[in-house]
Amino acid sequence: MGRTFHLELVTPTALHDLGDVEYLRAPGTEGLFGVQGGHAHALISIGIGAIKVVSGQKTTYWATSGGFAEINPDQTQLLLETVESAEVVDKERAEKSLERAKRRLQDEAADHARAKASMQRALNRLKVAGQ
Repeated sequence: MGRTFHLELVTPTALHDLGDVEYLRAPGTEGLFGVQGGHAHALISIGIGAIKVVSGQKTTYWATSGGFAEINPDQTQLLLETVESAEVVDKERAEKSLERAKRRLQDEAADHARAKASMQRALNRLKVAGQ
């Protein structure tokens, strides 16, 4: 077993204490980044995407809509707008959100930037749910 670090996923409404983990991969706004125990101090912006967590023989996936990672050698906190584990993603709700976003993109009067972001979040939730 490699060196571990303590991981917490924090949202405005919940704290997911994942305990000691071996590896984290997250969607930075400049691309994917990884964290292992002993990582240098860093503050990284997180975008919409999938978070992968490896702890022992178990790998879990989480969908996020963005936030920040505060990384220290022995602990990492992801301060996120939203986060959902693959097991709890409501696929039907995500599919409905995707359809609404597609309809908004067809509407000339709609806010297309907002519709694109909504579509990205829905696609990400569906992808993570399929992991």
